[in-house]
Parts: sequence; structure tokens; C-alpha cells
Amino acid sequence: MKTNRPTSVAAPSNGKTVSFAVLTVACIFIFFGSATAGAESGLHAPYLIIHVDAVPSRLFFEEYDAGHLPNIKAVFDDGKLVRYAVSPFFAGTEMLYPRLKTGAGPDQPLPITWEMYDRNSGRHISRIETQVILFSHLPTYSLTQIIHGIPGMDYLSGWALLNTPRLLDEYDIVEFFWFITDSYGHVFGEEAQRESLLILDEFLGILMKQLGSKPVNLVIYADHGMSMFERTYDAESAMAETAGDNEQFVYYPNLYLKDRTLAATTAEQLANRDEIDFAFYRADEFLIIGIHKEGQVMFRSEGNLITYSCEGPDPFGYADLGCLGRPLSDQDWLEMTCTSRYPAVPVQIVRYMDNALSGDIVAVLNPPKGLRTTVGFCGCHTGFVDTDCVVGVLMKGPDIDPSQIPDTFWLYEMYSQVLKIDPQNPTKADRAKNFFMVSDGGIDLQLSAFRNNTALSIGPQEWTFIGETTIARSFITQVRAGLGLASDKSLAGGLTPVASLRLDIYFGPLTYDHRNTIALTDGCRKSTSTLRFEAKNGVVLEWEYPNRIKLGVSW
Repeated sequence: MKTNRPTSVAAPSNGKTVSFAVLTVACIFIFFGSATAGAESGLHAPYLIIHVDAVPSRLFFEEYDAGHLPNIKAVFDDGKLVRYAVSPFFAGTEMLYPRLKTGAGPDQPLPITWEMYDRNSGRHISRIETQVILFSHLPTYSLTQIIHGIPGMDYLSGWALLNTPRLLDEYDIVEFFWFITDSYGHVFGEEAQRESLLILDEFLGILMKQLGSKPVNLVIYADHGMSMFERTYDAESAMAETAGDNEQFVYYPNLYLKDRTLAATTAEQLANRDEIDFAFYRADEFLIIGIHKEGQVMFRSEGNLITYSCEGPDPFGYADLGCLGRPLSDQDWLEMTCTSRYPAVPVQIVRYMDNALSGDIVAVLNPPKGLRTTVGFCGCHTGFVDTDCVVGVLMKGPDIDPSQIPDTFWLYEMYSQVLKIDPQNPTKADRAKNFFMVSDGGIDLQLSAFRNNTALSIGPQEWTFIGETTIARSFITQVRAGLGLASDKSLAGGLTPVASLRLDIYFGPLTYDHRNTIALTDGCRKSTSTLRFEAKNGVVLEWEYPNRIKLGVSW
């Protein structure tokens, strides 16, 4: 097999080939005409939703109010700042994100932690199954962003953020994930989280310059918080040891018992251990009791109302807030307690234990205690205090009316009830960008429709026609594969069927494009590499290695 260095695209060598090329161009315009004419019609201003993982509201707004996030502040100061959105217990991406996408509350049949036990089937639900559920709700283009959560990947995440305008041309809802604040908090602590927020702010400033006057609805939110701890505790071992032979399965915060009638005595024993602050169990259909070292709390749930009472000290300070002994709705609890150290605990626990997958005992430890894990050296999100559950949400855009956004809400209702959008089924544009390029070596035409591309190159002595489709896409890269025909001396000569594999690497308005074209008759290969700059007004300048300059337009 022979390999040629990159050469310019080429053109027909006789009248018959010219006629074929002209006919091809005509067919392309007829076939793609309707998509090309109205690709952007009917789409409202797109949403760019930036998910900042595991940053509590207090930490975020300390930086915001101190002026340390100047680019974020410049965007949102006249938008809507929600300082007290509440993420449901048990605070974790595995539980929250699928609920955020579907609008389902904690009592609905979705994961409640990484591993669970299904009493109905007697089956252990593994971490892998939960991860599949989580990843199935992520947009496919964002799956590689899990890698960006590795400590030290801030700038890779920033690189990805600068490419969101490309996806905003293709989807009306684009979700971007800044996962690294979570890993930094777990491994290095609060200051590392703050530093990562400053890097996010820096890249957001660059992004806003790229977007210019393009109308975009911009949302920044944290999925849950993170609390720093002074000492870690092995809660699961304590739960298993306390249950003894009666243990069915344990995975914090859930303890599943073989004999559920022993839940009360087991909870009392468990709450007396230093590893646990509260042990909750269901006394009857309507009553959940929580044992702690100085007494107990009671949550009575009837209809849509929950009443809180206590024996001994009031550990949550709800009496001072006027909540003691009053039947309150979930929203009432949220509004009356969202600014307190313990936001809406009765709702958090009752709705969690309403889920059929919750344990017979739900154990909780709060900071300054922390759950012992393989990566949790500094922080975790395993309790129901404000730093675990209260997060900030920032909103701004032509389709967002700040006067219609409440000052507090349950985070899993953000899409369905507050923004009223469906991120599970984002509208897609009919096509990606079209390109027309000219140079001293000929012309290049690329037309797109139905998520596929058709590329035609015509030069002085050769031509290539390829239809291709995207096989992988991320914020940074796109891989396309295609089939077509070529008349190219460097590919065996004559009319030859060819296959192509093309890699695009994006950096804001710059694209590095590498294509391999292979003749299917004898395996001869031709490679081309280009660097393309796309201006906001649609003018395109391209350099093809080693010495060809092309000028064109995109639309």
C-alpha cells in the first residue's frame, strides 16, 4: 500500500467527469435545499446550562459577592440569583441528576444512592447498574467530560466550554459539566474548589466574547453541595455491626433488615454510636421516628402535609422558626427553613423513605463528621445540613423572566417546573454548518442535513465526492466516517470507490481537520490536514498543509 503526503483536492480531467461533477452539485442542492434554507427557523434562543458539581451556595456566593467571579457577575447581576435552591437528600449526582432531567422527586423509582437493595425482588442493585442509569441521562456529547473531573483537568474543561457555541448551533439545550469542583473538594478541600471556580469564571469571560450578541439563555447551577469534615467515620461498619445477623444489606445511608420488626431497637442502638448522628425508621404508615443521642424527632405525614415534633431538645431549631407542631406542605417547609442550617429535614427524610428502595433504617452523619471513602480526604456530601443540600442557581436570557422565578425551589424541579424545558428531548437543528471554499487548487463544498455531511472537492486534475456521518462527538472532537467516489491519480487513478475517516478537533473558532481517504480497490491512502478559522460573520480562512490557503464562507 502506498501513502502520499497531503495534496490539494482536485478536478475532473475530461468533459464527462465535469458533467458528472456538475450533476452531482445540482443533485446536492436539490436534496439539501429545504434543510439549508430553514435550518435555524423555529428555534427559540438556545439554553446553555452549566452544571457546577458539588459547590454549596455559601461558598459560591462568598466568591461572587466578594467580586472574585467578575465575568459571572457581569452576566448575571441583572438576571435571577437563586441563593437557596435545595437539593434532595441523599445529595449525590447519582441520585439527583436523573431526577433533574425527569422532574421526579426522591420518592419516585430512580436511584437513591450508588447501591441499593430491592425488597420486592430480593436483588442487590449494583453500582454499575446505577452508573448506567446516570450515564443514560447524560447527553452523549458530554460523556467524555467524566475525564475532565480528574484533578488537574480544569483547563481541559475550559477548552471544552469554549466549544459550546458550536453545539448551540445544533441543539436548543446544551448541558455542560464542570465536574472538577467535586473531585477537588473531596481530595483537596474547599480552597481548591474556590480556585476551580476562578478558572471557570475566566473561561466564561472568553466564552461570552465568542457569543457576542448571539441570544442565549444561560443557567449556572450546582447539583448539590459539599461539607468539609474534621474526622471520618466508618458508618457502614457500625450499621452492619449493630444489625448483626439481622443485616440483609447495608450501603450508607440505608440499612436493610431481615426482620423489619426490629427496626426500632436497632435504630436506638445505632444512634448511640459515635459514627451516627440520627437513625430514622418507620413506626407506622404515617410516622417516621428519628433517634439521636439526646432524644428523638417525629415526622408525621398525612396527605401532602408533614408535622414535626420532638422529645428532648429540638436539634433543628424549628421551634424558633415557627414550624414545631404545624402541618406544613413541602413548599411551606422549604420556604420557612431554606436559610437555616437544616433545610426542610422532615421533607428530605419523609420523601426519601417513601421510596420503595430506601432502607428499613436510614442513618445520617453530619459535618464536622465525614463518611470514610477511598477519595473523601477533605469533603463529602452525606448529610442534610445546608452545605450538603443548599445550592445556588443563576439564570439570565431572553426566555427567562426573573419575576417568574421563585427565590427558593427544589432543585429536581428546576427544568420541569421553573424553566419549563425538556432537556431529555432537545430540539436539534436540521443540519450543521455548510461550507464553500475556494483556492488556487479548486473548490470545496460541504453541505449538511439530517446530521450527515456531503463533501465535494474539485481541483484541476481530480475530484472527490464523499457522504459521511458522525460516529462520535464531544465538546472537543468529532469523528466522521464516509463512503464515496474519487477520480484521483494519487488514489489508483480513474473512477475509484473510497472510504474516509475524518477527525475534527475544536478550539473555539479554530478547527483542526485531519482526513484519511482510502481507495477500496487497492488500499492506497491519501491524508490531508487543515487548520480552519471561522469568523462570526461566516467568513472562513483555511490553511491546508503544507502550503495552500483557502477562503470561503459558512452558513
